[in-house]
Order: sequence, then C-alpha cells, then structure tokens
Amino acid sequence: MNDNQQNMAVVKDMQMKLAEIQAGISVFAQSENGEVKITINGKRQIQNLEIENNLFIRKELLQNYILTATNHAIEKVDARLEEVKQTFLANFLSQQAQ
Repeated sequence: MNDNQQNMAVVKDMQMKLAEIQAGISVFAQSENGEVKITINGKRQIQNLEIENNLFIRKELLQNYILTATNHAIEKVDARLEEVKQTFLANFLSQQAQ
C-alpha cells in the first residue's frame, strides 16, 4: 500500500469515527425561563421537547420559547462538533508527523 492509499485509509477511518461520535452527541437546552426544554443529537434532530402546560394558552410566547431553546441547542451541537473535528484534525496531523 503506497502513502496515498494509506493516507486515504486513515482519513476514511477518521471520518467513520467522527460520524459515530456525531451520532452519539446529545445536547440539552432550554428557554431562558426553563418553560421549554429541548434535546437534540449531533445530526441536529430533535430527540425530546418538553413544554410547560401554562404556555399552551399563550401561542406566540410558546413559539418564541421553542425557537430560543432550539437555536440554543443547535449552537451547542455546532460547538461540540467543532471541538470533535479539531481533536480529530490534531490526531490526524500528529499521525502524519510520525
């Protein structure tokens, strides 16, 4: 196996590991007052949504809280994914230096 093939195999392996880690990420966020709580995964899919009963009579407020909690969760997932990618990149570069 030449160096290019070996490098491609390493990259492919790292991509698979990154996808596994991404699938395992779960992030919790909530609206400012905690009346809406949301959990999303690393693929930005909503896994759980909790809404306090008193919000059902105030539609606009409920919509605002859902948006806030969702956007908060997405920001957290993005930050977590960036950390994972930086770690993988550092590991890849250190392997290449050896």
